Amino acid sequence: MVSIKQKFSYLENGELDISTWLTKLRESSHLQNTDLIEKACTLAKETSKGLTTFYGQPCIEQGLEMAEIIAGLRLDQDAISAAIMMSAMQHTKLSLETVQQTLNSNVVELIRGVQQMETIRNLQKSQDNARDQIQIDRLRKLFLAMVSDIRVVLIKLAERTCIMRGIKSINLEERRRIAQETMDIYAPLANRLGVGQLKWELEDTAFHYIDPTAYKNIAKFLAERRTDRENHIETIISILKNKLLQAHIKADITGRAKHIYSIYLKAQRKDTEYQKIYDYSAIRVLVPSLQDCYTALSIVHSTWEHIDKEFDDYITNPKPNGYRSIHTAVLGPHEKNFEIQIRTHEMHEEAERGVAAHWLYKEGKTAPSDYEAKVVFLRQLLDWHKDIATQEETNPAYEELLTYRAHVL
Repeated sequence: MVSIKQKFSYLENGELDISTWLTKLRESSHLQNTDLIEKACTLAKETSKGLTTFYGQPCIEQGLEMAEIIAGLRLDQDAISAAIMMSAMQHTKLSLETVQQTLNSNVVELIRGVQQMETIRNLQKSQDNARDQIQIDRLRKLFLAMVSDIRVVLIKLAERTCIMRGIKSINLEERRRIAQETMDIYAPLANRLGVGQLKWELEDTAFHYIDPTAYKNIAKFLAERRTDRENHIETIISILKNKLLQAHIKADITGRAKHIYSIYLKAQRKDTEYQKIYDYSAIRVLVPSLQDCYTALSIVHSTWEHIDKEFDDYITNPKPNGYRSIHTAVLGPHEKNFEIQIRTHEMHEEAERGVAAHWLYKEGKTAPSDYEAKVVFLRQLLDWHKDIATQEETNPAYEELLTYRAHVL
């Protein structure tokens, strides 16, 4: 089995340093209590000792890596613990009864939900875009599993993110198959749920394996222009920060190169070469209030010439996944185009964590009660269903999900 670079600290005796990992998790995720997580670590470590995933990562490491992603979405101890246990459950004969005795029934229900989502592997579109009854039935079961608890699908997305990080050395054909599955199913799902921090990673890593030549060419293009880009971004940030301060707006402003896959898509949409995409840098402006968003927009447009066709107000008209932000592109210093995204801190939190930002879990609470959050989530699932299933509203899966929505709400 191929070994991969260690991502975690180990003790001198070769044992994974769980204590150090827990300390870092508590600090980074501001967790007051990690007793349940520690129990999950111990159980997963003991039961999966010596076992690895199909791409060579120790099962316990995959569990901890998934847990870090789930903690980054600010979910609770139950979800983090379930994430830790998933690899051990897949690679051993560990029973749900044992998990319940050692941890709790909430963790068991999450694990069971993720296991049910294994049917997602069979949802690839056939060449003629048709679906037989078996596939529709699997899709129906998938949705029923998903709508029961949003944490289930987020754990599944965390698992796929870990897999995409680790498959560099596996068989080329299998790597491409997994990447295509990720691009077809998991990245769109992350997008529909508004989880930006996972969507972009899944898309970029999948694109890297699906079209390595295009990926490397764009990466090289960005690397060659890194110094120029960073200097340009620093200039823009300095100008904008001063003007916002004059307007008594305290903003957090950052800049970066756009994601590689997004550059590729933009070149495809414009039917041009990626080298001719000039606004491959994005400036993000986070401000305290909604009013500040539009004041900042006015300042941007009065400072630089804006490009009308590149303006989108996703605050007034949010995307289907709930994403809210103002996007504009302007002609900046040295006649270079660049994009500016303006939103509040709250909107940014939602853009990164998506539905997880609304689906707040507290210790001992296993189901959300917020009506609007349920409406948003179920609407997103219906939209995603349209992406990957047939468009006919007579589809049994679609009908059953509508029935479930009427019942649960």
